Amino acid sequence: MQVTYTTQRSLKRFFLLFTGLFVFLYFFNPIETEDVWWHLSTGRWIIEHWQLPHVDIFPFANETTPWSCHNEWLGSVILYSVVKLFGLLGLKVFRSLFFILAVGILFRYAYKRLPFSLLIIFSLLVIFGISGRSFLKPDVFNIFFIQLFLINLFNYEDSGCRRYLCVLPILICLWFNIHLGGFVYGMSLLSIFILSAGIQRLQLNFRQSNSIEKIDANRKVKHLALIILICLASFILNPYGIEGFLYPFKVFLIPDYIGFYKFASTIQENLSPWYIFKSFSYFYYFVLFVLASGVLFLNKKNNLTLIILLTFSSIAFLCVGRNSVFFTIVCAYVFIVGIKDMKFNEFWQRLPFLRVIEYVLYLGIAFFLVIQISSIWSKESYFNRQVLNNRFLESNPYSKDVIELLIRNNITGPVFNSDSLGGQMLWLGYPSLRPFRDGRNNSYERCNDALVAMSFPKENWLSLEKRYNIKIVVLRPDISLERNVLNYLSTQSAWQLIAVNGTLAVYVKRGEFILPKELDGFEGFLKSHKYFTVNDLHTLKALKKERHVSRIQQILFPSADNVVYSDFFSLYLLGYQGAAVQDVIEALKVGDRPEVHNAANFILKQFPDIK
Repeated sequence: MQVTYTTQRSLKRFFLLFTGLFVFLYFFNPIETEDVWWHLSTGRWIIEHWQLPHVDIFPFANETTPWSCHNEWLGSVILYSVVKLFGLLGLKVFRSLFFILAVGILFRYAYKRLPFSLLIIFSLLVIFGISGRSFLKPDVFNIFFIQLFLINLFNYEDSGCRRYLCVLPILICLWFNIHLGGFVYGMSLLSIFILSAGIQRLQLNFRQSNSIEKIDANRKVKHLALIILICLASFILNPYGIEGFLYPFKVFLIPDYIGFYKFASTIQENLSPWYIFKSFSYFYYFVLFVLASGVLFLNKKNNLTLIILLTFSSIAFLCVGRNSVFFTIVCAYVFIVGIKDMKFNEFWQRLPFLRVIEYVLYLGIAFFLVIQISSIWSKESYFNRQVLNNRFLESNPYSKDVIELLIRNNITGPVFNSDSLGGQMLWLGYPSLRPFRDGRNNSYERCNDALVAMSFPKENWLSLEKRYNIKIVVLRPDISLERNVLNYLSTQSAWQLIAVNGTLAVYVKRGEFILPKELDGFEGFLKSHKYFTVNDLHTLKALKKERHVSRIQQILFPSADNVVYSDFFSLYLLGYQGAAVQDVIEALKVGDRPEVHNAANFILKQFPDIK
């Protein structure tokens, strides 16, 4: 018996560390080219000036517009402080440690409610569910605060102890200053719990119940109502005072305040995530929902709070994709709380061949984690004719290289850019480079002008170019709207292509800048290699065969058929097929990455007769 207990304890420790290693590596990614950069820029400005912005500190021209991010200042300061102390590598480590903490909170809460092996599997499902919102920006902290709110509210609902409620105003005040999620998710959770308590109180009136139950129900309603008022009042505790307190109300109740509803339809994360129904890749959302709803269906105790939580979070997620984290966490806690009432652990301990079942589960978990960690550890990127390991990349090398190329060659001024690039342009190049869009959507007029120009460049580009004095364009050929502009500029003699780097293409106004020879002759080089020859295809096929990707590599480094090597894809979409083929040939000479083979397959499938 002692040997069995010692073995079980050792297994638990091993898999706890193994899972922790997986979580660390899974989130130890290069810093994305997204909103994180304008948040870092904002945090840097706040710390350098020791004050908060009230007007736009990164204007595109010389306009003066109100600052529109009142409730994210502390999140920006936290992220920048990490970079200031530990650099960009420290920010990558911070993200990994943060998610270990977030998963650890869930794991600790569920530890005695689920068998350990099943808890590991369940935690992995949750990890995949929250990974969709793992971008380094203030809303990542929602993962932490939503859990703390749920744990304290569930504990209060079970025990009636007020100390669990007393901590909520402190948490929500901090949350409100980090991200607007304090207002959206924090108040939603409080409202759900008081709604449930109120309905249960009404139910007691319609059936014979003793006075103690009614007194207890009344007390819970009063406590929750009071705590909601205190939490709402705590929003005044922000550096912007009344202005900061009223900000979320204005955002959601006054459509023209910052144009929230106008912008929503142009931002992918604010749209309905119907894509999850078209791909098996998002299976974990369905599994979590089935587990949560299954527990509610099988549970003899009719828990109204859990039903409302699951219904509300599911509707919120189906309406707006960015609510995926809220949905995932709610599903997880609904399942954990519901399974506790079913006494699942007792059922599990009575299973025949329990030890065999557990060892089989441990073996499956170990195999899965080994495959995942091997894949993560070996992820590589092809950049400037070199294969780079993703573990050592601080950020996307392509976007950084494009920005540094512009600054290094004194190509400065207003830039009509891809939205995802603007924040990093603020971080590395402002005010020399002034991005037209930077992820903040702080000017509806400018964003609308961009949308119209990209949709119909032939009719609208010239007016936008003159109005905003655009002389530099950095866009992504793989985005259809942005490719419209790039295709239009390729027909205009006043513009020239000076670089294609990864998924980014750079055009500048001809004659406006003194260009070095390699940039000035770049477009001419591409035109001289616009078409490929049969010999190029033979070379490509021979190299592909020589650089055969094994079945093990395909398992360790899975790539969808439509995922191709980005440099090649950009050149191909811009019409320079010959240069694209040469690029793939050079890439195959350097390495045998599956994504490069996908690019080769893409070309060769169009010419099946090539032997």
